[in-house]
Amino acid sequence: MKKLSSMIALGLTLSMLMGMTVFASDSPSGNALPTAPEGSNYTVNEFNLSDSKTTEEQAMAALPAEAKAQNAKEVMRFDLTGTSAPPNNEVKLTGISVVKLNDGKIYKALHFVDGAWKVHDVEVTGDGAITIKGVTKFSPFILVSYTEPEEEEEDNGYYVDTVAAPASATGTPVSPKTGETFPAAVAVMFAALAGAAAVGARKIGMNR
Repeated sequence: MKKLSSMIALGLTLSMLMGMTVFASDSPSGNALPTAPEGSNYTVNEFNLSDSKTTEEQAMAALPAEAKAQNAKEVMRFDLTGTSAPPNNEVKLTGISVVKLNDGKIYKALHFVDGAWKVHDVEVTGDGAITIKGVTKFSPFILVSYTEPEEEEEDNGYYVDTVAAPASATGTPVSPKTGETFPAAVAVMFAALAGAAAVGARKIGMNR
């Protein structure tokens, strides 16, 4: 019984670990914080999700449906502090080693502002460099990524259509080629032969 209980406990533990949310299971612990360019009016600091008094599910719910369908994963968390909005409402960051230019991924920034999670578009400007668009306030961010969806090919199914016989410049239908009239010619020939045979048989009967 003790052995059975131990196995059940182990199974429950594994189930709980596998059932953890994507942020918990894929959180890239140990990643260095990104760096703000020299002269920026904001600084980058560490961020713990518990500080926002929200859950991972609440943060994830703010993502667009496309990101959810593609199983968006967390890249890193960080907090931005500053005295005023960034120039052009754009936050530029570098030093994110896992971000690569043209890596086939789409990046979004979850932003905890005014007590709720919002989503910002992210542009990858180079290896390890991003620009977060539309930022007017500084507060915690979670950078996420997901694979760009493949475009669905249109269904170009073949179909049979009736094509009218071509016409000459005067509007008169063009005669079909010899090969196209061959089956009809054969049918006429057999009909003629059958008629001739019937007439011949009738004459033979009359001469008896």
